[in-house]
Amino acid sequence: MNMIKMIIFIIFFSTCHYAKAEVYICSIVNVFGLNDNGYFVTHGWKGNYVKRQFRIDNETGRVLNTTALKTRLSNENEENKPVVISSNKNSNSLKVFTHFKNNQTYALFHMNDFDKKVVDKPYFYHTEIGMTLSGTCQKE
Repeated sequence: MNMIKMIIFIIFFSTCHYAKAEVYICSIVNVFGLNDNGYFVTHGWKGNYVKRQFRIDNETGRVLNTTALKTRLSNENEENKPVVISSNKNSNSLKVFTHFKNNQTYALFHMNDFDKKVVDKPYFYHTEIGMTLSGTCQKE
């Protein structure tokens, strides 16, 4: 009987925690990369990503889903998980880093939120494949 109560408590607790998670919907307005001289240039895949969206979880840092090509926007795999350096609480901005050790690459997401009254929060997201997205995010 105690085991059943414990299982019900765990299910209830995990459901409540998920319900409270803040999720942001981020719109992509620009896609760029670095050229050999260190200048930001328009990325060749810009047309495939502009006006698309993705969702990111403030607690876990995970990119949840996207209207663009998911494999290129994902910030995790079986061996590598995102690390939330700073969640979007109090005066902090959301900062998430994933080190893909086997590929020797990384993903870095940063959303500015210094003014909590502003609805559109600017972000940039350097993906694992080296393209950088920018735009704004809103709380879901």
